[in-house]
Amino acid sequence: MLNQQIVQYILECRRQGFDDWQIKEHLIKNSWSSDIVDEAFLYLAKQRENKTDKTKQKIKNALTIYLDDDLVKIIDKRAKKNMMNFNEQVEDILRRSCLSMKKQKSVFDKNLDDKFIGLFSRRNTGRKK
Repeated sequence: MLNQQIVQYILECRRQGFDDWQIKEHLIKNSWSSDIVDEAFLYLAKQRENKTDKTKQKIKNALTIYLDDDLVKIIDKRAKKNMMNFNEQVEDILRRSCLSMKKQKSVFDKNLDDKFIGLFSRRNTGRKK
């Protein structure tokens, strides 16, 4: 039998930005059976499929980043200035960074060993015109 209390809890946690695996882990640690939790997630998945494309929720990928306290304060300050929460600000920074990379002709330097570093490093491209 579907437990509406768990369904409401899952929806509230999603609104706050938690991932499904975090929510599920927390519920199971707090003595909810995994069958009941799985049933609630299955119910929500079926509801999502039944909605029209315009009202579907976006499914976000999980990413873990470890930041210094100073950097967190700077990003949080910028987020308040832009009227966003912390997660939205980080997502905006990453999105803008990726969009600016599309404008460049070449992302990787031939002399660069690690291509991942090339994505996040700046090259001296000469004098600005």
